[in-house]
Amino acid sequence: MEASTATDMSDSLYQEESMLNRACWIMLHDRQKYNDRNLGNVDYRQIHEVRFMADGVEREMEINGRKVKVTVMDMVTGLDVSGYNPDKQFYAYTNQMFNDSKGREDLEIFRNCLLDYVDTDDNIRLNGMEAADYVALGEPNLPRNRPMQFREELLWIPDAVKLFPPDGYGLLSSCRVIAPQGMATNFGKPNLFSAPPQVIKMFCLLTDLELEKTLAALKKWKTDRIPLKDSLDPTLLTKIQAQMSLSESGYYTFILRAQSDDSCPARTLIASVSITVVLPTDGLRFYQYQIF
Repeated sequence: MEASTATDMSDSLYQEESMLNRACWIMLHDRQKYNDRNLGNVDYRQIHEVRFMADGVEREMEINGRKVKVTVMDMVTGLDVSGYNPDKQFYAYTNQMFNDSKGREDLEIFRNCLLDYVDTDDNIRLNGMEAADYVALGEPNLPRNRPMQFREELLWIPDAVKLFPPDGYGLLSSCRVIAPQGMATNFGKPNLFSAPPQVIKMFCLLTDLELEKTLAALKKWKTDRIPLKDSLDPTLLTKIQAQMSLSESGYYTFILRAQSDDSCPARTLIASVSITVVLPTDGLRFYQYQIF
């Protein structure tokens, strides 16, 4: 039974990797055919094919007789925590905590711990942490004393999960993927169609009601292809557009889940990659490649 399960899971992964290759080619084709990469405004009455875009729509595809659910998101989803100034976008938290003195205090403590984690000296900021503090926590190899190599390193810092709760896949999608050394960094505003609700609310300073209306409009697009301009108040849409991007960045995250049942377990594959209108001569290089 265990051998059979392992074989089934390996088959699932092979199929997802094959589907990932196909999805990358489909995205390349879509970019070559359509210059307009704005999301949430495609009029499907004017075209006769379904667009392949980073709009969070779950698509069901099939490979070797097995169905695979494919979701394409924009890789620019949240805060940029890369480099020696990983707190450069913490103003979004500060703005949201205008009337929360305890929240601002906790944020400042975390900020100092984060800056101690990435700086190259052993000087401890107020309420910060350096090597001796991590030794006391049973982590003698920390801090890195260099810029983080991946965003989930934030979780090594106490109380990080309060500010950056993991998503349903256990990833910190409230922060954008950190580019591996030698690869281009992704800039720009967080993408509205891919950002978690807390990021949308935080960057746009939305009320609970405004966030509810925004999420409802995004759902209408993903399920019924109703353009945002037809489901959101113009004033609210303008407010969102000032802080969030409604266009693809050219950096994509593919989420693939093969069909699973009691007799055939499956795995999930998440991969991020840059795709333009031309395939690089040295092939695609991935920003993240997660299998679980």
